[in-house]
Amino acid sequence: MLTGKYKSSKKVNLYGDLYLPSKDGKYPIVFVQHGSGGIKKKNLGKWYKSLVPELIKNGFGVFINDSYGGRKMGDTGKDQSKLSGTARVLDALLALEKISDHPNVDSSKIGITGYSFGGFVTHMVANKNLIEALNLDNTFSSHLAVYPTCQASFKKINLTGKPMLFLLGEKDNWTPAKFCIDYVEKMKKQGINAKYILFKDAYHGFTTAGKRTCSDCWKLTKCGEGYINSDGFYVWAGKEHKGTWKSMTKYLGKKCSSRGVKLGGSKKVRNQTLQDTISFFKETLGS
Repeated sequence: MLTGKYKSSKKVNLYGDLYLPSKDGKYPIVFVQHGSGGIKKKNLGKWYKSLVPELIKNGFGVFINDSYGGRKMGDTGKDQSKLSGTARVLDALLALEKISDHPNVDSSKIGITGYSFGGFVTHMVANKNLIEALNLDNTFSSHLAVYPTCQASFKKINLTGKPMLFLLGEKDNWTPAKFCIDYVEKMKKQGINAKYILFKDAYHGFTTAGKRTCSDCWKLTKCGEGYINSDGFYVWAGKEHKGTWKSMTKYLGKKCSSRGVKLGGSKKVRNQTLQDTISFFKETLGS
């Protein structure tokens, strides 16, 4: 993305749903970026049905971004090896530009939240290098990343400095909390308003109450910490990856991946996540 090579002659139409408290006035917006499971998967769908009304009740508009529909990937993201992390980040930044022009949107008060891969997008869109490369007019006002991956972020921290909160599961073995905790500490040393909340007895996907196992899910915990260099390439597991997203994931899969992921949490953690979401956006966006 930093080099402009993301541009293609083949256009992709992005879709999303905008919910507003009413048709009158301008509203602060919470931008929601889905994870690997998409926006209509059974468990995530239940979470959105709780999240959206609660945000509306508290005076926020909600925009749910869809990275799959326009690419004909189905509701749950068929063959995700074709959709890179870079593409997901680009989707969010360009969608931000679009909704900023909506007459009922307060473009100075748009926060973002996301789950898993969407959580990765949530903290990555704060990077000033990306914003400058795209020549964007607007940036997100605050960032709430929920069980994201922080295993590979920009080596040189150059962020907008907008408030950032991470909600993490202590027992998450898919996107381990320790990488995000380390990232928060690095940001705090630069004076950035970054915090985290660590939920005990919570695994990945704790917005869903009840625990389960995905025996086929790949995890990269054995790959250690990687980073994104100044040219925008991943350096991970002893190699700089300049090829496709699919080639990098294939390499990591053979080099250091393993299967078996535990998922879920309790009703208490789920309810606390909803409460923390509302509180964070009230604090950073008003209502």
